[in-house]
Amino acid sequence: MIKSSPPPLPEPKNTRGRPRVRAMEIPMFDSLQHMAGMTGIPLSVLKLAKRSGCMFCSHGRCDLMIFLKWFFNENQEKQGHENIDWISRDKRGSALLKEAKLEEELERVIDFSIASRFVNYLTQVAFFSELERLAQEFPATLKGKNEIEVENEVETQIKQIKESLTKSVQEWIEKKGKV
Repeated sequence: MIKSSPPPLPEPKNTRGRPRVRAMEIPMFDSLQHMAGMTGIPLSVLKLAKRSGCMFCSHGRCDLMIFLKWFFNENQEKQGHENIDWISRDKRGSALLKEAKLEEELERVIDFSIASRFVNYLTQVAFFSELERLAQEFPATLKGKNEIEVENEVETQIKQIKESLTKSVQEWIEKKGKV
């Protein structure tokens, strides 16, 4: 009788869950559309990465590992000072400063502090001083008048307040906010 070795045991199959892939075996894809469909990365992001210089596509194949390295290191490269073109950045900054000064000279832009002083002057000095004057003078001027005379006096005072405010604002504008 010939003794034979027992048949080899079948390797256990792991049938549960998705197939396992080792970390370094990140797949390659046949096209951008295939990569977008399988990974869930929007196609627009992949196209933007390709236009921005990421070399993850070569010979019609798309390498997910190269894309991921580029995508997660992009902000660090932007923050690093070694990749900044300081000459063009200086030229751009100088041009923007000159443009802002030109806009101010053309009186299209006003300094915030001047505008703030104007609002304070208009409300506190001009408007409220007129209201205080009116509160002081009005009772004496209205004493003993009938309704028509009171109405006429109110209209006169409103006209006087408008003229006073207009005059104050014009003076302020002529002095360019140095009141």
